[in-house]
Amino acid sequence: MTLTTNRMLLTALLCFGTLSGSVNHTTLARFTTVVDSTGNQFSAGTLQIGSGITTGVLSLGNLVPGDTFDALLHISNPGTLELTYSMTTAITAGSSTLANTYMDLSVRTTSADCAAADNPPLYTGSLAGAFFGSPLHANHLTNRHLLPSATDVLCFTVLLDPATPASQQNTDMTAEFTFAAEQV
Repeated sequence: MTLTTNRMLLTALLCFGTLSGSVNHTTLARFTTVVDSTGNQFSAGTLQIGSGITTGVLSLGNLVPGDTFDALLHISNPGTLELTYSMTTAITAGSSTLANTYMDLSVRTTSADCAAADNPPLYTGSLAGAFFGSPLHANHLTNRHLLPSATDVLCFTVLLDPATPASQQNTDMTAEFTFAAEQV
């Protein structure tokens, strides 16, 4: 074979390969359409916490050493979102010594009344330092969970230490319980 024949054969193969390859990729078409979706509705949920004292009031008077006092407090979630809540306490007036040293508080959940409060305590200790959970944002591990339309019944039991000295006679104090709720 001559050099010219080889060149012609190679040129013919190259042209044939180029023409046959371009046939496969010459046409591309896309169809698109747009549809309007009407009637969509978005609404935000509600986060709401409520409380109410159902038996007794958390006002203690004329206590003598060794006295105890029980009160039920209902914490409710009338909102539409699950929430977690915590409780903190502040002594806002009166004797901090009475609140720190001689008044003890136990907080438990119950299904009926304080006599039936057989659940483990959420808090037991000094009235002045009473807390459960954490009011810090996104710290849900120790907080109480409450579903929408649900209620927690809390039993508060206050004890005036039997060893309270006579120096605490005629003293009083005011404690404020703060319940902080956050969406789960």
